[in-house]
Amino acid sequence: ICFEPFKQNIRIPKLLPCGHSFCNDCITALKFNSICICKCPICRHSFPLRYDTKFPTNYSLLERISSSFMLILNHISYHFI
Repeated sequence: ICFEPFKQNIRIPKLLPCGHSFCNDCITALKFNSICICKCPICRHSFPLRYDTKFPTNYSLLERISSSFMLILNHISYHFI
């Protein structure tokens, strides 16, 4: 797991069955050509992972990240204008 910041176009946050989110690239790196049982790095919840498993995008988290980024930009522009 990379622990890099999530972004809308790269490192898209995907929801595991337990509710925790990790980037698409890290989850894809875990996929094999056969079924494997993986565990969430945070809560250790087990779930099957196949090469064709698709996890939903965490749009709620993406929205929060986008909103936080806009607040930071507004704060910076306020202090430098």
